Amino acid sequence: GDKVRVELAEKSHKLQNELENVSSLLEEAEKKGIKFAKDAATLESQLQDTQELLQEETRQKLNLSSRIRQLEEEKNNLQEQQEEEEEARKNLEKQVMSLQSQLVESKKKVDDDAGTIEGLEETKKKLQKDMEGLSQRLEEKAMAYDKLEKTKNRLQQELDDLLVDLDHQRQIVSNLEKKQKKFDQMLA
Repeated sequence: GDKVRVELAEKSHKLQNELENVSSLLEEAEKKGIKFAKDAATLESQLQDTQELLQEETRQKLNLSSRIRQLEEEKNNLQEQQEEEEEARKNLEKQVMSLQSQLVESKKKVDDDAGTIEGLEETKKKLQKDMEGLSQRLEEKAMAYDKLEKTKNRLQQELDDLLVDLDHQRQIVSNLEKKQKKFDQMLA
């Protein structure tokens, strides 16, 4: 009878030990599980932040792109106007030269007809005045065009910087997504 009791006691003791081992393993596994869940949540929120940043940068890129397009249009309009003004100025120059030679002719031919010469002189003065006004407008257009060109270049630079940044953010998102995938595999 004693022998059986001793064996039972040993078995019970053994089982007790095994139970304790299993309990501590279980506790360990629970701790790991909690840590995994926390890490996963942290990763998730990092991923979300980076994606929001990416969206914001994409928005900025689109705004800059449309501003650059707008500037391109303004620049092209200015260029067209400039060409038209240039054309008008050339025409005026031709007229002035033609009048100049007419004036010389008239002076030779009609010394006695002062009235005709006076009229031609008057017309010549008027045309010269018109031409000066046109030249001034042309100069102003050229300055406005330069200013637009500078703004366009600055915006292009900003766009390029933004694209580099965007690329960098995409890399971060991609890395975080890889980590998340690994994590999901570990948890699975």
